[in-house]
Amino acid sequence: MSDTDGHAARASTIIALALTSLVAYASARALRSAARDFATQQSALLATMTALERRNAEASETRRRERERNAREKRAWDSRAQKRMSGEEADAETTDSEKLGRRRSATEADEVASGRTSGATTSPRAIGGDDVEEGGDDGRDVRAFDRDASLGTPTKRSLTHATSWDSNRDETETEIDDDAELRTQIDVVDSPLATKFHKRLDVSVEVDPDVQAFVGSPLPRALSKSEEHKGAMERANSAFLERASTMSTPESSVHGTASSSKNGQTPWPATPDASMAVSFKPADRSMGRELFQRVVDADVASGESPRRYTPPRVMGAGGSELQYEKVATEMMETLGHECEEVCLMLEYALGLRDKWLFDDSEAACPVVGIPNKSETLATKSDHAFKMIDGVVHVYRPGENGDLELVHAPPGTATNFFHDLHALLRVQSYGPSKTFCHKRLNLTEQKFNLHVMLNADREFLEQKQAPHRDFYNVRKVDTHIHHSACMNQKHLLRFIKSKLKREPHELVIYRDGKFLNLREVFESIGMTAYELNVDTLDMRADKNTFHRFDRFNLKYNPMGQSRLREIFIKQDNLIRGRFLAELTKQVCSDLEANKYTMAEYRISIYGRKATEWDNLAAWVLNNNVYSENIVWLIQIPRLYNVYHAGGTMKSFQQMLDNIFIPLFEVTVDPSSHPKLHTFLQMVVGVDMVDDESKPERRPSKHMRVPEAWDVQHNPAYAYYAYYVYANLYTLNALRVSKGLNAIAFRPHAGEAGDIDHLCATYMLCKNIAHGLNLRKSPCLQYLYYLSQIPIDMSPLSNNSLFVDYHKNPFPQYFARGLRVSLSTDDPLMIHMTKEPLVEEYSVAAQVWKLSAADLCEIAKTSVLNSGFPRASKKHWVSDQYWLGGTRGNDIQKTNVPDLRAHFRDDVLETEKALVRRGVVQARQKGREIKIRG
Repeated sequence: MSDTDGHAARASTIIALALTSLVAYASARALRSAARDFATQQSALLATMTALERRNAEASETRRRERERNAREKRAWDSRAQKRMSGEEADAETTDSEKLGRRRSATEADEVASGRTSGATTSPRAIGGDDVEEGGDDGRDVRAFDRDASLGTPTKRSLTHATSWDSNRDETETEIDDDAELRTQIDVVDSPLATKFHKRLDVSVEVDPDVQAFVGSPLPRALSKSEEHKGAMERANSAFLERASTMSTPESSVHGTASSSKNGQTPWPATPDASMAVSFKPADRSMGRELFQRVVDADVASGESPRRYTPPRVMGAGGSELQYEKVATEMMETLGHECEEVCLMLEYALGLRDKWLFDDSEAACPVVGIPNKSETLATKSDHAFKMIDGVVHVYRPGENGDLELVHAPPGTATNFFHDLHALLRVQSYGPSKTFCHKRLNLTEQKFNLHVMLNADREFLEQKQAPHRDFYNVRKVDTHIHHSACMNQKHLLRFIKSKLKREPHELVIYRDGKFLNLREVFESIGMTAYELNVDTLDMRADKNTFHRFDRFNLKYNPMGQSRLREIFIKQDNLIRGRFLAELTKQVCSDLEANKYTMAEYRISIYGRKATEWDNLAAWVLNNNVYSENIVWLIQIPRLYNVYHAGGTMKSFQQMLDNIFIPLFEVTVDPSSHPKLHTFLQMVVGVDMVDDESKPERRPSKHMRVPEAWDVQHNPAYAYYAYYVYANLYTLNALRVSKGLNAIAFRPHAGEAGDIDHLCATYMLCKNIAHGLNLRKSPCLQYLYYLSQIPIDMSPLSNNSLFVDYHKNPFPQYFARGLRVSLSTDDPLMIHMTKEPLVEEYSVAAQVWKLSAADLCEIAKTSVLNSGFPRASKKHWVSDQYWLGGTRGNDIQKTNVPDLRAHFRDDVLETEKALVRRGVVQARQKGREIKIRG
């Protein structure tokens, strides 16, 4: 047993030694393999760093050559400008040394503008024009539009200077010849301040404060960066720097030191930041791509598979991260001279809108639903008003007892027509058309790519929103005429019911006697049994195409004007009782639906001063109230008809009948108590008629309304100015008394000349139709930058002016214009008792609109409407006025945050491009002068 045990012990020892040797051998092999791998990685790292240094050297050389080329172009441009100025001015005695110094300063100025000259930097806030707070450098109110006079940009004067328009005309108006022929000449020259720029600029010191103020002068409101975009930029930059500070570089991984982008080092192992593509500047995005390329090169050199790119993320309203794919474009570091000219012209046009548009941000909200009839009326104020040259001016006693002007329009009719002709020249300038056409096409293609890449993500995001879909998001019919708010079947049933239940009701006075309802139908040879939709003959068909006169005749049931007067007029023998009952039935359908609202447009003709009182009494006496409707007043442009009929002597009489009662009730509510209550439910004024009628373009000096006693109708722009100017003064008075403002929201661009859209661009808060924007890329781009609401009615247009397949709505929508769908005239066009849903349904089928598209259009209709702020907060978002995701709550709108962010990002990109062109032009001392 002992020998056996000894042999076993020796065998165990031998086996243990063998296993130990084997383990040692394997460990040695592993160490040798690891050493080889480490050497390979070090070699790959060295090769990658060498390639990176070579690329950086090549990029530096490219930038140096670009700087030299820009300097040469600048010197050549300055030389041409100097020669032109020397030929025009008498004192062209400049020495060679002065010319050489000017060229050297110009070269240095170009380097400062490119951001590469040390010691002379311009803050982004100064360039963006965001550094003006409560007042400008001269202490004036930030809302007052003021600019360098040499730029030809209009000035919005304070009310205390309203009486000195004519004396200041030469300093503030655009230079336009008397010749009405449309010619465009645009001179780009050095301004006096540009000479100061060249003389004072020194690369060894900071930019002169006067020059910096010149570069950073206030921009139009449409070009100012939104708070949403600025906040997103700050958050994205902070997140990126915080993440970069925690990333190690190859140097830190070897020596144990850390560096980040904060101290000038570039993070090594990083893909582009999650929010970089959302809100970073173009330079930051290019840095992100460079980082991404480094990672790919390093992975390939080490033999590993390249890492996947992480798509950018958007923070949703609920704080959730949403990934999406984005196609981004970068602006060139320097724009061409022609682009700079166009940007200056666009800024000028945007400034015109700032000059004329009324700011209603401090106005009270309109009343929706049942008004408070028992409220105590305010006492009469000490305001006095007077009609001067067709426009009401409001006065108030001063300290010394004399009347002082307190409310007046922003300019005279001559000022307005000057600006109108200037805007016409801007939109007809060839380079402006080219620039705007390209930018609009780019925004359209961006939308198409966004939908192609992210449609599924948007749909999944919508699925996650509980309870909401297209049917239960709020939709507003922003353009519907009250007389045609019902469909034909509804009207037919109502007529039959009245014939059956109230045949002996006296309804009309004709040929010296009163007629009851049964006698009226007997006079036209019709009984209740014979009535049907076809006999009503109110359907718009192919015979109404380009025939506005025939379309208007469709308002007459069976072609009988007496039936229109009885059933769809509020000023008749029965005081509009039938129309009130019809309206309340339609409102009941809206309330049953809950999610559909309407803005009814009802007429004031201006034939009599009592029309306002009659309309207010009709609404209040018949209790035509609903939480689902608000009111607009439409003014037909029918002066020529009234003048031909002998009921009106001049255009001034029409203005008096429309506006004098409104000023009377605003100053003294007890003078028209019902009208005072009704006006609080009115959100806007419309202006309607056939725009295709030929008209004369208004000249700069038109006769005043009191002298307009001729038979032909004034031009559209003439109507627009006098309606808007009186509304401007009225709104200023109403806001000062804590009342609601009334917006100007006319029909425009359905047909006719482009002048109509130029006038409404300066004056209007909304427009209806806007079809002719497709004929003017420049105006369309201006409407896009200003985000002017456009209420479109494709089915109505299909019956009158534009075939449905040729309607520009889908193109406007893709490009980002603020468009919504509306019905216009359900009585002539639609067949169901939900005409707005019918409008959406046809559009969705013909243009293949997705659920996200339909909900976005519905959300836009709410924003375009005149419903109170509290309603919009409940229907859209608590911050509905903001852009991007902050102004969208998917729980209320069913609009994906991806879509909301995309729209805001593209708009901010276009604004940034125009801002950049303006800044570069100002840094070079360029200005525009527009004259015919």
